Amino acid sequence: MTLGRWNLVCGDGWKVPLEQVSHLLGWLLGCVVLGAGCDRFGRRAVFVASLVLATGLGASEALAASFPTLLVLRLLHGGTLAGALLALYLARLELCDPPHRLAFSVGAGLFSVAGTLLLPGLAALVQDWRLLQGLGALMSGLLLLFWGFPALFPESPCWLLATGQVARARKILWHFAEASGVDPEDSSLEENSLVTATELAMLSAGSPQPQYQSPLGLLRTQVTWRNGLILGFSSLVGEGIRASFRRSLAPQVPTFYLPYFLEAGLEAAALIFLLLTADRCGRRPVLLLGTMATGLASLLLLAGAQCELGDPAGHTGAIAFGLRVCPTRGP
Repeated sequence: MTLGRWNLVCGDGWKVPLEQVSHLLGWLLGCVVLGAGCDRFGRRAVFVASLVLATGLGASEALAASFPTLLVLRLLHGGTLAGALLALYLARLELCDPPHRLAFSVGAGLFSVAGTLLLPGLAALVQDWRLLQGLGALMSGLLLLFWGFPALFPESPCWLLATGQVARARKILWHFAEASGVDPEDSSLEENSLVTATELAMLSAGSPQPQYQSPLGLLRTQVTWRNGLILGFSSLVGEGIRASFRRSLAPQVPTFYLPYFLEAGLEAAALIFLLLTADRCGRRPVLLLGTMATGLASLLLLAGAQCELGDPAGHTGAIAFGLRVCPTRGP
């Protein structure tokens, strides 16, 4: 089938949810498979390999000759993008010192929001989804500059130390110290150093072999897997509430622009709120507040949905939450 005989707009718009589901399924598989790869092969190796694959797959999507081919490519592309972002997220947390992790994470989130806000303008400019897909592949290919300049994206010393690769970790830490204008051999700074030359020499004694961890090892640490389960469930509920919120706005607006930009604006506001409150109030109270807001939002959406259906029970729920009751629709 040639490129001009099928599309994703107008009469073929029903294909868009299918490719979105395929992309999300690939994203899930990529987080599981490439997440384990980050622990086995390193953050930088997975990041570079994922970017190489994502660039090629993104360009292939723009040239897909049939819709089934596009579904397969979207599945693989979603997995590679998930691997790249996951490796970048882990490396950012491990390369950044604790006092500045929150600011860097919020900054990364705001960059994501900026890309979300600029995407409709880019789509209106190119007027073709294939060209837009090709531009996305080009942008991901530009990130491969990290491959040519390892100093911009080095391997995580935390991962190297955790796997017993002390010599490589020492080399990278020495590079960080020299780039910061600090003499690693200066004994006067030894008390303020996280890893001293003596400690690294002791760790590297005997040329130890790398030791890799398995994701199944989390089952032996109750606190870690319990917190991971709680955070994962909270993310699941939050994403469901966001999708319901976006869908509830769709019938009231003729185009998708209002829900799209409103969602991006709320995400930016949430990031700024997190930056202002997380260090002052603590992570746990902010997480609890977000969970309570998520539960309240779910109840409001449920009351609004019942009101739209003309259910008397929905009227009662809407009145309870202070919402304006809509009239019951006739037969």
